[in-house]
Order: sequence, then structure tokens, then C-alpha cells
Amino acid sequence: MKTRLISVAILFTILTGCSGGNTLSETMETQAAATQTSVSTTMAAVTTADEMVMMVNESRVQIFDTYDELMAEYNKGRSGNYVYPLPEITDSWTLEKASLCPSNYTLRYDDAANDVSVMLEIGYNYTLDKISDYFGGDSYSYGGFTIDEMTDRYAVVHYTEFDDYAIIGITGEENIRYTLVVNSDDETKDPIALLKEYKEILEL
Repeated sequence: MKTRLISVAILFTILTGCSGGNTLSETMETQAAATQTSVSTTMAAVTTADEMVMMVNESRVQIFDTYDELMAEYNKGRSGNYVYPLPEITDSWTLEKASLCPSNYTLRYDDAANDVSVMLEIGYNYTLDKISDYFGGDSYSYGGFTIDEMTDRYAVVHYTEFDDYAIIGITGEENIRYTLVVNSDDETKDPIALLKEYKEILEL
């Protein structure tokens, strides 16, 4: 199995918004890993965002070339843990990156036929009765955002820093938390309609 670890330099680039590509999904993915990292008490005085990024334990984010490699690592010591059943259509997409964190795994796809990029994050150890619970307590502290639509099962979130959108929801009977980000180079496409289209495609 070929496993690579994200370097601190890459984490810094992503979190400070200096990377190319899908900045929102990259930032969300990396922040999820960063928030899982314990900070040493000897570093308690560090307060700037840049210094906080430098304390990220890079071994807590693992990157894989294939979905099978991700699943092989994910299933080690996690017998019976939740795996989202991907629909067959994802076999026709190109997997750009698969990553594993202590509380989630993330798949980044290129749907070349439709010129669309897709990020799906599965928070495999996070269950909810309704999605509003995710925003009602201390669970969600991501930067500036508004909620444009909410049902019991999902919310459409607008990230004002990026002027981008995501759907955060809960899956089927298991009520596992997921995040979906979809981007297209076609600026005429409605971003919320596109999100909902791929939510249906992915059977979320």
C-alpha cells in the first residue's frame, strides 16, 4: 500500500487559502483533521493561525491513491465501522484524492464528462438525529457562513469567505454525518441546484 502523509507546508498553504483548485473543500478537509489534533500544554501561548497550523500532527491525515487502499487502512481495527455505499456511477469518475482522518474520510472526484469536481466527506463516527443539532451546539465552528436551507436531513450552507456552497447532511438509517461540495467551471450553473443534483446522484 502506498501511503503519503500531508506535510505541514501543504497544510499551511491550504488553511491560509493559498492553494489552487477547490479552496473550500481543501480547507474543510484539512481543518477537520487539524481540529482532531491535541495541542501540547507547552504550546498553550501560541495564538496565531499560522503557528497553530504548524502544530498539526501530520501523521493524522493519510492520503491514498485508490479507494481500495483507503478502505484497507480504514478497516484496520475498525471492524463494523460505517462505510458509505457508493453508487456505481462513481466508477466512471476519476478519484483525485482519498484521505483518512481520525473522525472522517474524504473522497475527491473529477466527473470529467460534466466538468464537475465533487468532494464527499463521511464523518464515520458522528451520528445525529437531525442536522440542526450539528449547528446548535459546539460541534460546528467553521468561519463565516449562512444557512440558506435546512430540513431535518440536510442543510445548504453558504461559506461567505469563499462565496461557495456545501450540503451538510445525515445518511439513511445510520444518520452518519456527511459533507458534499460540488464545483463546476460553468458559472451559469446554479450552485445550489448543482449540489442537490449530485446529492441525488450519490444517493445521499
